[in-house]
Amino acid sequence: MSRPLHSLTPAEVAELCRAHFGLDVQVGRFLAGEIAVNIVVTASGEDVAKSYVLKAEYPSPTMPVEHADWFCAVQGLAARAGLPVARQVPALHPYSTAAGESSGYLALVAVPPRDVAVPPKGTALSDTALQDATSKDTTAKDPAHADAAPQTAPPQGTVPKDAALPGATATSTQTTGTTQLGTEPLGTEANAGGPAAVASADDGQADAGPRVMLRLQEYLAGEVAASAEVPADYPQQVGRLTARLVAALAQAPAEPEPILHPWSFETTGRNVLSAADRIAALESAGLVPVDMGTRLSADVALARRVARAFETRVRPLLPELPCQVVHQDVNDFNILLGAGAAGTIEATPGALHITGLIDFGDTRTAPRVVELAIAASYTMLGVDDPLAALRACVSAYVAASAGTPAELTDRELELVEVSALARLCLNACTWSARTLAAGLDSPDAAYGRARMARTWPVVRALAEAIVG
Repeated sequence: MSRPLHSLTPAEVAELCRAHFGLDVQVGRFLAGEIAVNIVVTASGEDVAKSYVLKAEYPSPTMPVEHADWFCAVQGLAARAGLPVARQVPALHPYSTAAGESSGYLALVAVPPRDVAVPPKGTALSDTALQDATSKDTTAKDPAHADAAPQTAPPQGTVPKDAALPGATATSTQTTGTTQLGTEPLGTEANAGGPAAVASADDGQADAGPRVMLRLQEYLAGEVAASAEVPADYPQQVGRLTARLVAALAQAPAEPEPILHPWSFETTGRNVLSAADRIAALESAGLVPVDMGTRLSADVALARRVARAFETRVRPLLPELPCQVVHQDVNDFNILLGAGAAGTIEATPGALHITGLIDFGDTRTAPRVVELAIAASYTMLGVDDPLAALRACVSAYVAASAGTPAELTDRELELVEVSALARLCLNACTWSARTLAAGLDSPDAAYGRARMARTWPVVRALAEAIVG
């Protein structure tokens, strides 16, 4: 049985960072994450403490190790292109395919089973047994944001964007919140049998435990746009960021194997209709409160209408459109905002501007118009004039992409508004169904309720204007 990754102790986390990324760290806290476990760690260099996020995840049918290694390479490409993307620490013994291909950033490690309880999410780690062991983090959060995390400043400082990542040599020792470790890396003969043993994927320890994918990347400071008071030019900033992203990824190699998941753009219409059917079934079962049923039924009817428009106007054209590698999840939970001098995304000095783009977990090859449609859709949330926000985002993209590989044809641009609204319908229907199934009073439904409150008003306001 797979061990819950939230049961990793500080000593084990510190040893994973040392043995597989060459960093001696102090271990901080778990961040949110439904699929990937995200842990803040801090390494002290000669001049400044630098914070990182260790990301741990079991391979799955929708995230095989080859695919994870590939999107690590895509993230590295985006970072080298100057985008505000977290740089990754090279693994000392990186995973490589049978053909010898490797991003250089992903380690495949065996974590043995251990009967340890799970620490509360968002708290500091300790070596004591903690409560409520689970097989995965159940934070109510969109799977499309699986790697996203609340970006509050870690206690040990943050990583400047221009700071060089350290190599394999580390200088600090464990002093706070961790257990002092020996000098032998976990998984070696000296300590492979201990309770904290962690082996590399190719060390021949077949019974060491299920393999875990590990990545270590810089911690990006900033506030998640979904919880921030965004600046007036936020849609334009998103448009410019998206244009640069599409241009940067235009030459990225396709993934090893095509992978579809519930948030894949091409299946948007069908998945809206499927989620709408689930809501109808929940209503028939008496799981929709009476005072909510009338409004929700009307909202779902609008979503079905938008989904049918996507199926008839957009999906038949997708095979004919230019395709490339896309992030496919440029949304308000994956965009970080910060103040200060304007950075890589043009903004007024001193005003909030985009400081980070996170979560490459949904990266795949798809029609390139996908990137703008999804990015523009989320700029419509929480604003007085959602259609104006969408069009401002599109206009900024068009201006920034002119003469670059990101420049869209008129035919592609005609599909953006229907596609953007269909994405919001998918978000609203998916989270409505999950929230109702969990129960409106369930703590795990809080994220779903928040999403519904922001998304359904936009669908009501724009369904007629966009799809007729």
